[in-house]
Amino acid sequence: MTRRPAMFGERRSRRPLCFAAFIAVATVLGRSVFEAAFSQPNPEHQSQELSRRSLAGVGVAVSTGSLLPLPAQAIFGFFEGPKLDPYTMLGVYNISMPPRYKLKKNVPGLLAWQGDRLQPTEVMTAKAKAVEFKSLAQALGGNATEVGMRMGATRPSVRINSTIEAALFDASVDPYETGLDIYRFEWVSDFIHEYKLYALLKAEGKNYLCSVNVRTPALLWEENKELFEYILKSFKPLEAQPNRTVEEVSAASSAPVTAPVESGEGSELGLWVSPVDFYSTLLRFGAQSPEIASSFSWTAVFAVVISDLAAADAENLFAKYDYENISLLPRGALAEVLRDIGLEKVLGSEFGAFVKLAFDSHSADSHFLSPHEFKQLYYRLLHRYTNLLPRHPALRVTVYSAKNLPPADVNGKADPYCTMQLAGKPRSMTRTRHVEKTLEPKWGEELTGNYAYQEGDDLMFEIMDYDRGSVVGDLLCTCVIPNKEFHRPGGFDGTWPMTLSPETAKLKGYNPTLRLRIQVTAFPEPPPRTTILIRHADGLPPADANGKSDPFCSVQLVGKPFSRSSTTIKARTLDPVWNETLTDKHRYEVGDAISFKVWDYDKAGGNDLLGEYVLEGTLFHKPGGFDGELNLQCPDPKYAPVLSVKILVRELEEAAQVSASEATEAEEAEA
Repeated sequence: MTRRPAMFGERRSRRPLCFAAFIAVATVLGRSVFEAAFSQPNPEHQSQELSRRSLAGVGVAVSTGSLLPLPAQAIFGFFEGPKLDPYTMLGVYNISMPPRYKLKKNVPGLLAWQGDRLQPTEVMTAKAKAVEFKSLAQALGGNATEVGMRMGATRPSVRINSTIEAALFDASVDPYETGLDIYRFEWVSDFIHEYKLYALLKAEGKNYLCSVNVRTPALLWEENKELFEYILKSFKPLEAQPNRTVEEVSAASSAPVTAPVESGEGSELGLWVSPVDFYSTLLRFGAQSPEIASSFSWTAVFAVVISDLAAADAENLFAKYDYENISLLPRGALAEVLRDIGLEKVLGSEFGAFVKLAFDSHSADSHFLSPHEFKQLYYRLLHRYTNLLPRHPALRVTVYSAKNLPPADVNGKADPYCTMQLAGKPRSMTRTRHVEKTLEPKWGEELTGNYAYQEGDDLMFEIMDYDRGSVVGDLLCTCVIPNKEFHRPGGFDGTWPMTLSPETAKLKGYNPTLRLRIQVTAFPEPPPRTTILIRHADGLPPADANGKSDPFCSVQLVGKPFSRSSTTIKARTLDPVWNETLTDKHRYEVGDAISFKVWDYDKAGGNDLLGEYVLEGTLFHKPGGFDGELNLQCPDPKYAPVLSVKILVRELEEAAQVSASEATEAEEAEA
């Protein structure tokens, strides 16, 4: 009997079917073993037998899946994630870690793993602790972005009790859309790359603050990134959690900060302090005085914020008494710090006990205080002794505005900000905010010199153009104000010319000036030596096309440009009325003459002079001063404007009042 010839492709079609059947069976077997390995979490880490079964399941899946093309692997569900071993934290949540990670610490509330043994920064932790807070925003002291920025300033370093600063790369609320109260942070620095997940979970009627932290050297981030994502996604609560509404999740991005917050941009102090433990520490060291004990009995939060001024005060105090320049304060140095801020006068005989308690309660090694530990102590003192801290800075500088700046951007404008620094002291540098798209910025901000000012220090100002993404902007102009110009009663209040930078000097027609006030707080603010009342002007010449002018009056001691001051501008009038009092800005001396000038204000610059007069000192340096009208010299002889003024010299008026009072007393005595 003749066999029928096979049709084309008939024999070949049977092999794939058989092979597919084999793969399907192996797949089911492998996945069943794999699922069995992870079907139930083991509270104290699964047994070696479980690990072997898990590995066997993965081995079957890998061996079979490797024979399939990638689309088939996706269909059959291979390679959903790396091999992870589950752990349970306090019966609150599960977290999984790779088997190669060595469990180094296993205590209630804390698990710690070491990744690569050659990389000490590759450390993973899982924590949980019972708290009274009802939300993560309350527990951490702010919304996700605020908390992430604070924590980024003090990331753990390889060295014990040391920290490094890392940039906040990402801050997410409920990143995996689970409906849970979760923050996830990502920090980046030159040394480490780090993920941290926080969650507030409910278990057995209590609230638990939970955290999972994974970190690795920055150079190994790309290699570990996907693994870290799987680790964080394995975070699972053991009890059903109440899902938050959309409004609650959205509110986490703008939750109010529960920690005390000062005005201004904040500086960070990463704290995790138990009030009970801290107070018991005080009792253990023998706090006999209610004054001493109550000064430290406060409700701690995870993170607190202090103002830039207070942070600068703390840093200056630490540096001042860090005699060895080792960034550590011994016990004796802390006593000098507390004595410096005035606590010895407040506490009296209890000062010694207070120093001992303050040091022992904040020093991790009982020998020195680190800058971080000192800032924690400073924060407590700041809110306990509000009349002592922060200390009054020796220098106050108000940067008002700048004019006629050179352009730095293609739009013909700049985004200027002003920096101030004590000459030769780079750590004293402070700066204003930047103002966008202008050549005449107005800041109105107060700078302090970070408590570093001493008599003889000159002040250096630089106006920079802000560039997004750049740490340092482009220099536009600079100036140095000598110490003698402001280290005196009254300080300096006026406009100072600035010098263009080498780059901007190529541009013609720009003469930048800086308007500011500088005051040394050691000098009391005396009243001005002269008061000049500008009443009104009459008969001014017109300067505008509408037949009117926009006049204002400037007053200056002849030969002393920094004594100049001006009235307000009166729009569209030839007979302005001011009734404004100006001063000599503490620069008047016997024999000085006063120059009066009335100008027409022009928005485009180049104000027009309407009239001027110079009043000699002999005409007002006498009791009663000068009270009358000045015939202004006008550029146009057709007009004869007048200016009504009154000038008094304070010292002469006070002497006249004393003489009059003595004469009255003498007459009464004779009567």
